[in-house]
Amino acid sequence: SRVLSSMFMQLPSRKLMPEYYEIIQKPIDFKKISTRISTHRYRILEDLEADIMELCQNAQSFNMEGSVIYEDSIVLQSVCTNAKEKLEKDMAKGKQEESSSESENNSEEEDKEEESEEDGDDEDSQAVRTRKKRESGGKKMHKESEKTRKNVKRRSAAKMRHPVISDDDSDDDKV
Repeated sequence: SRVLSSMFMQLPSRKLMPEYYEIIQKPIDFKKISTRISTHRYRILEDLEADIMELCQNAQSFNMEGSVIYEDSIVLQSVCTNAKEKLEKDMAKGKQEESSSESENNSEEEDKEEESEEDGDDEDSQAVRTRKKRESGGKKMHKESEKTRKNVKRRSAAKMRHPVISDDDSDDDKV
């Protein structure tokens, strides 16, 4: 049992392996990826995924097929792809649960309104029905504005997960 990523943590030395930098157009390592994460350089998950895939492609381009680092890069690609698919699945599941709970709440409100409409037909009960409709209409408006506020909070929280500071990679490309 060993850590697969250890071979990818730092690029090879330019002095010891100049041929690496002649062959590889965009050298990248996990140290650079980690720096980009901590400085909020990734706008979306796909940008992070692209860098990890680039790292793996570099390893496969430079190293011989069947070598330990070549094989480890294939495993890392698979881990990255599986992790992304799991995140997407979990996010889709969360959205489904959220929308189903909203539709359940709406149907419960409609059921209550129908029950109140079925209670008696005399003038007094009609006045009560009218008052209940007005009150429930106000509650609906209040609930809708609460949902809007919650959605705004969710969006801002999502933005906080992927803040962007700069697109300039010039500092990172110097080794």
